[in-house]
Amino acid sequence: MKKHLRQREQFCALLFCFVGFLTFYGRNCQPGEAAQPSTFCNPLNLPYRFSLESPSRREAADPTIVRWKNEYWLFASKSGGYWHSSDFAHWTFVVPSGLPIENYAPDVEVINGMYFTAVGTGMFTTSDPAQGQWMPVGSLQGDQDPALFVDSDGKVYFYYGSSATDPIKGVELDASSFAHIGNSPGWMLLSYKKAAAASSTLDGHPVQNAFDEDIRTGWSAASGNAGEWLSVDLGKTCQIRAIQINFADEGSTTLGFSNGAYRYVVEVSNDNRTWTNLFSRQSGPDAAHDYAELDQPVKARYVRLTNMLTPNGAKFSVSGLRIFGKGLGQEPAQVGGVVANVRRPDKRTALVSWNPVPNADFYVVRYGIDADRLYSNVQVYGQNFYPTFVFDQQFSQISNEEVDRGNVRCKRCAASAGASPRCRPF
Repeated sequence: MKKHLRQREQFCALLFCFVGFLTFYGRNCQPGEAAQPSTFCNPLNLPYRFSLESPSRREAADPTIVRWKNEYWLFASKSGGYWHSSDFAHWTFVVPSGLPIENYAPDVEVINGMYFTAVGTGMFTTSDPAQGQWMPVGSLQGDQDPALFVDSDGKVYFYYGSSATDPIKGVELDASSFAHIGNSPGWMLLSYKKAAAASSTLDGHPVQNAFDEDIRTGWSAASGNAGEWLSVDLGKTCQIRAIQINFADEGSTTLGFSNGAYRYVVEVSNDNRTWTNLFSRQSGPDAAHDYAELDQPVKARYVRLTNMLTPNGAKFSVSGLRIFGKGLGQEPAQVGGVVANVRRPDKRTALVSWNPVPNADFYVVRYGIDADRLYSNVQVYGQNFYPTFVFDQQFSQISNEEVDRGNVRCKRCAASAGASPRCRPF
């Protein structure tokens, strides 16, 4: 990994810091013209395109560069194409076809070929980027500021995230299909919007905030004193396999690195009166999003988190107390009435809806460019529709709605946009 990162850093250094000897686009000096420079000055002297929207301005952000067959290939947002050069002195501009080149934040990697992705797109490839002919090869889950990474062992990773509400995420991809690698343990989030209680509550930071899956909100105790606690009622006895605690640092006064680490105890109970120690953190480094996987599953209905020490002058506060495991519930009914309404005139977006299923906690909608390439999915709470999909216009496929309750997955129902009689445009 370090070797790969060094190589990319070297490429960027060549582009931005070691181009003093360059003569861009091989411009020849005519009599009376200034001599070609031996130094350089940022911004680089490329013919940046003007924005397609007012006000008039040149635009080129989010640059990425890769080495491909002894040439350097440079991509930037909103540039209408990309550049390549074998010597950093002569640059050729390519206007591609089949590529969503107008999407922000492009990223390119060499993975037995050249592959491209950007915000709101899937994966595209070409064997001849100089000719500019690209084709889609798969969809990707997560699209905000995407970044591909090929490690020194050949493994491919995909990182994404640029949001005020969501963290950066990363997954390993299959280098051929670009499907996510790794089998899910089959655990579900058991604590979402469940009833909760606490030792004390700071005004404006109620206990419900620790179970709403919104990183912007959180519960806070009135103090950071030892003994402050937060508990959740899972509603029934569940099989608990892992717990994540996202601390909120309410009222922290520290600047720079943390001056300590949270110390706490996690207990479980079946009657909310008799408690059993599950695990504790009494040593170790700072862990703002502490995660513990249990060696053996534990059956319990209640979970309690008790403060031993809160660092940095903060109050004991949690943005998310997340309990993972199996609900041990009855399998819900199969999803029915699936309809995909393709939007016109832009057929790349659609509204998928289905009949609500009693006692279903949430729905998982899987989608992709082909029925066998459903590599993207979204988990839907509290509604029986999902309004936004983005596809390449030639490959508008929407399929496989699943319902999950606890750990039980129902049979899949499929709807293919533009093909199924249940799919209608509007």
